[in-house]
Amino acid sequence: MRIAQVAPFLNGQGGIQTYIRQVSRALTELGHEVEIFALGSPDESNDAAESSLNIRWFKAEARESPLRYGGLANLDALVAALRSFDGLVHAHQPFASTTFAAIRSRQPRVLSAHVHAPGYRGGAREFRRRIQLRLVAAQFNGIVFDSDSERDVYSSLVGRSSMHVVARPGLSALSPTRLGSDARSEIAIVGALTAHKRPDLALRSAIEAGRGSDCRVVGQGPMRPALASLCEEAGLITDQVLCGSVDDATLADLMGRSKVILALSTEEAYGIGLADGIAAGAFPIAADIPSHREIFRMLGIPQSSLVPIDATVAAIAEKILFVLGGTSIPPALSSAPTWEDAATALQSLYQRVTQG
Repeated sequence: MRIAQVAPFLNGQGGIQTYIRQVSRALTELGHEVEIFALGSPDESNDAAESSLNIRWFKAEARESPLRYGGLANLDALVAALRSFDGLVHAHQPFASTTFAAIRSRQPRVLSAHVHAPGYRGGAREFRRRIQLRLVAAQFNGIVFDSDSERDVYSSLVGRSSMHVVARPGLSALSPTRLGSDARSEIAIVGALTAHKRPDLALRSAIEAGRGSDCRVVGQGPMRPALASLCEEAGLITDQVLCGSVDDATLADLMGRSKVILALSTEEAYGIGLADGIAAGAFPIAADIPSHREIFRMLGIPQSSLVPIDATVAAIAEKILFVLGGTSIPPALSSAPTWEDAATALQSLYQRVTQG
C-alpha cells in the first residue's frame, strides 16, 4: 500500500515529529511504500533520524499562521502533490494547514487527532473547539488515537467514531551506554518548548532543588528565550542546559545517563518523551493527567510518582531531591507497545478505509 504521511512539522523532539518518523519506518518494514509530505526544507533538516526517510518538502512561511500550526507559502502545491498521489493520505493535527490540504486531496484519508488530554474544560473555548473538531473530523474516513485517554477526550468532544484505532507510540531504542541508577545524575526535560509543556516550571524546580546544572533540556520552541533567562539568573551555563534539537542517538544516550525525567505538561495526547525516559531507566516525575496515568499503568510505575497539576516549585523540588536520593523503579517493558505494534494497528485501519 502507498501511504502519504502529511506532517505539519518534522524536525525536533516533539511527540508528533517522533511519531511520524517512527511509524513511517515501521510501516516501511511491513512492506508499505511510505512518503512524508512535510513543511520546511532539506536545508533546515540536520537530523540524522530523517536520513532514511522518503521526504518531500514544501516551503513554509517563516511566521506562525492563523491556522496555529504553520502556514504554507503555497498551499496549492501541496494539494496538487496529494491529489496526484495514488494511495492513502494520513494527516496529523486537525487544525494544521497541512490537514486542510489533505482534505482537498480527495484521496482516502485518515486523521491523527493528537487531541490533548485532559482537553477543554467547558465554556466558550470548549464549545468552539468541539464544533471545529467535529467539522474537520467529518472530512476523514478514519481517526487515529495515541492513547485510550485521548480517545475518551475526543469522544467527549465529538462523539465516538466507529472507524478508529488506538495506535500507541512505541518505545525508542535504548542507549547501549545505559548507566545503572547509582551512576546517574542528570535530569531530562524533553519535548517542544511550549507553554502547556511547562519546561519553565521543570527548570525552576530543578534550580530550587539545587540541581539546575544537572538539567538537560532537549527541544526547541517559543519558550527558549525564557529558559535562557532562567539559566542566566541562576548562573548556569545556558548552552550546557539547553541542548536544542538532537538526533535519536544523542537523545538515547542522554536518557541512559538521566536519573530523573521531568514531564509537567498540563495536556498531552500521550507523552513519548516520558515513556522513553522511563524505559531508559530514569525515574519519572510527571503531572497527574490522564495520558500520564495511562503510561504509568502500562509500565508498572506507582501513581505516587505523579504530582498534582497545581504543584508548586517547592513541592516539585522536594520530590526531585527525594528521587535523586533513591533508586529507580524497573519498568514493565514486556507490556510496553512497540512501533511495530503501532504500525500494525495503523495498517488495520488503512485496510478498512481503502476496502470500505
